[in-house]
Amino acid sequence: MTLRERWQTFVTRRQPPPRETVRVDGDEVVRSMRDGRTESVRWGALRSVDVVTTSDGPFGDDWFWILRSDAAGCAVPGTAIGADGLLERLQALPGFDNEAVLRAAGCTDDATFPCWRSTSLDAADPSTSRP
Repeated sequence: MTLRERWQTFVTRRQPPPRETVRVDGDEVVRSMRDGRTESVRWGALRSVDVVTTSDGPFGDDWFWILRSDAAGCAVPGTAIGADGLLERLQALPGFDNEAVLRAAGCTDDATFPCWRSTSLDAADPSTSRP
């Protein structure tokens, strides 16, 4: 193996894995994972939103949005491409706890921060909760 080939092998192995993505639209949140799998939660079925922090940072994902419905769940890393749009949409939920998000932002331990709980069957429906 030539020096150039060794260098290419070294550089290729050292590349960080591609970031995960999250798509937020009027109907649902979809997380696309690095291995091609997806998770999704429909806004109309959303029952709870938490932030989970871990002590894995700075070498691993240490912030996750946990969205749950009765039938599904979606764990979105804070580093996912599109996560800023998720926060913006979550803040439109009635009673969303921004203070919990701020507490989570300062946490470096393993912890869970409840941010929102559904109070009715249609509480997360975009047509009823958008400002």
